[in-house]
Amino acid sequence: SWVSRDTDLGSPIMRHPIAFKLFLRVLPIAVLLCNLAALAQLRANAQPVSYAYVGSSGPAQADPTAGVITAFAVAADGSAQPTSHTAGGIGALTAVSGYVFGVGATGTTVNTYTPQSDGSLRRTSAVNVIQKYLQGQDEYVANLNPDRTGKVLNVGAVWPNSDFVPFTIQSDGSLSYLGTTIGGCGKSQALLAFSPDNRWAYDACSYSYNKYGREGNGVLDGPYDFQIAQPTSPLGNGPCQAVLLSGS
Repeated sequence: SWVSRDTDLGSPIMRHPIAFKLFLRVLPIAVLLCNLAALAQLRANAQPVSYAYVGSSGPAQADPTAGVITAFAVAADGSAQPTSHTAGGIGALTAVSGYVFGVGATGTTVNTYTPQSDGSLRRTSAVNVIQKYLQGQDEYVANLNPDRTGKVLNVGAVWPNSDFVPFTIQSDGSLSYLGTTIGGCGKSQALLAFSPDNRWAYDACSYSYNKYGREGNGVLDGPYDFQIAQPTSPLGNGPCQAVLLSGS
């Protein structure tokens, strides 16, 4: 039941062939279990942990806000795969409070999309902001600005004026008007950045910035002048054109 040192070179395994045979039998099982564990980990990494939404449209469409919203399943390893397509408004697409909001109908309407269990979207409500709350002025919705609570959505409309129309996001994703529309700069992009403490909001206006105070109910107050030194443009004389201020 053992092999002499002349042939086994002193190997403790070769001196116990029965144990060695058992080792050879168990080794493939251990390798299989290891491979199964690795495969399970790969599958777990590939399972969607969240969904991302991207809007796109054709370059020659008469309505630039009409198009398709594509849902991407995002896995734990960062990979993303397209899973579904939803026709609808794609302008100023944003996700907040568990819902996706997009601008459609030639820039006048804000649509609410409710994500389904597979990540696909279903339009559940819509509000024509321009006709209902801005008296049908010659404006269009340019940006959707959720504040840091995730419960208030400031709809930014531009051209020739700029306005911020505040809505609370209801539990079903529908929008409820808060009652006070704030006028902004005529050359504004109506794109807001909120301070980390959510007390202030900032908007770019041509070569300067505006500052707005945020009241307790989410309505904005202002605008107030906000002075900030502009860097000189590397492409010529004068300051750089103001762009969005971001906060973390």
